[in-house]
Amino acid sequence: MRPFSIKWQEIMIATAIFVATLLVFAFLSSAAGWPNPTSGWTIAVGVALGLALLRVIGPLLDYLREAGGKFETPFLKLDFAGAARATVISGQPWLLSDDLIRKSPSVPESGIGQLERSAQSFAGQPEIVLDLEDGGAWYTTRVFAVAATAAIVGSPQRIVLIGQKNAISRQFGGWISPHDVVTAFLRRDRKFAETHARALEYLAQLRKHAGDGAFAPPASLQKYAQYQYQFQRYGDTSIIGILVDQMRQPDTTNSPAEALESPQQPPWTSLEELERLLQPWLICDQVGVEQAPKEQVILILASPHDAIASTHNGQFVGMIDVRRVERDIVRQLVTRAPE
Repeated sequence: MRPFSIKWQEIMIATAIFVATLLVFAFLSSAAGWPNPTSGWTIAVGVALGLALLRVIGPLLDYLREAGGKFETPFLKLDFAGAARATVISGQPWLLSDDLIRKSPSVPESGIGQLERSAQSFAGQPEIVLDLEDGGAWYTTRVFAVAATAAIVGSPQRIVLIGQKNAISRQFGGWISPHDVVTAFLRRDRKFAETHARALEYLAQLRKHAGDGAFAPPASLQKYAQYQYQFQRYGDTSIIGILVDQMRQPDTTNSPAEALESPQQPPWTSLEELERLLQPWLICDQVGVEQAPKEQVILILASPHDAIASTHNGQFVGMIDVRRVERDIVRQLVTRAPE
């Protein structure tokens, strides 16, 4: 039988959760008078301890089941050998509820009109999905525009990349923060950095003077009046239209060779190309719905991130909130506990 061990990182996390929870209860005590010296602190400590133990309870229960241990007091009796036998019989000690998989919205295409409409809807979403299909659905520049807009607006927090691999659609490539996408593109080509800086310059002036009819924009901002209408209609998300326009027809030159987008040579991109570009930042962890429930739970709880992708034979299904799974497991444990 393997020895029982818990990583020191898990102990530190558990300790931090315990302390943080007690601090929350201390704040409640000072603000609302509960818990107080005569009532509530026993419950508060118990809740804090229970939350802290979420990180270590899994390995501990596995060890005790393997050891066939028993714990007995006048008020409580736990037979881990019996629990192990029950697990073998049921085969499913934990089950993931269907509603724990979040169906993430997709941006259906990269046309500028669709992007402007989508920017309104994906603001406030935890993540959006870009389907690169077979490499003929998205321009590289439009991926950059979506990411830069999300980074400026503040949402979504994640961009999920999917596409075709081995003639199979919707294969999961990974998810990434918009800021990391922008960083990768700015490092790739100075023209992306120049376009990004120019769009931010426009946005800064529009935020200050969009409603000022007497404002005379600097001569360098040649398209201020054109962008003013977009800003008044869409607000900060109008940056997506500014970025695309500047990548197609930049202020600084009339030469198509300097544009990041050329009608003669559309900059199509594929999932494989973006995987190579974004590899240092791309998060590819996933949980297959075809895996055994216990395997799914172990993978989710082991994730260092607050979300993990759900897939079915490599095809993207949705995103899973790790903290919700932790709470759901505790609920199931309580529900299944003997009276």
